[in-house]
Amino acid sequence: MKKCGRCGSEKALSEFGISSKTNTPMAYCKPCYLLARAANQRWRDRNPGLAAKRTAQWREANREQALQSQRDCNRKLKDAAYAAYGGYECKCCGETTEAFLSLDHVHNDGNEHRRNVDRRKLYKWLMRQGYPDGFQVLCMNCNFGKARNGGICPHKSSL
Repeated sequence: MKKCGRCGSEKALSEFGISSKTNTPMAYCKPCYLLARAANQRWRDRNPGLAAKRTAQWREANREQALQSQRDCNRKLKDAAYAAYGGYECKCCGETTEAFLSLDHVHNDGNEHRRNVDRRKLYKWLMRQGYPDGFQVLCMNCNFGKARNGGICPHKSSL
């Protein structure tokens, strides 16, 4: 049982959503959460730009905390993307040093893909697309070698 922070009712944990950041039950029950969300949207509609201005001011006043939060978010996105494509291990040579690894476009269409998707937002794009086929984890040697060897890693062509 948990007490809703908005309506004050004692409810079962199943009546509360789960926070994606902390993986714990949220403070408001589901109906109250929807009411609060709608109220917040009405406030934003009445005060256009004010929320963004306040966020910018907070980020400026709390620069290190804001940067750390962004780093944590990016790390979670990266870890999830690599996990979806087999983990931190090169699919060709087996390299496991994370600093040497990258995501590769299996069909050698990375140049075209980069025209449509900002490279800085690739991990978020992959998550939103449900981690589609067509990507794999390769070390930079295999990735660059594949690019310079007609789409075949030199490890594979020399066999």
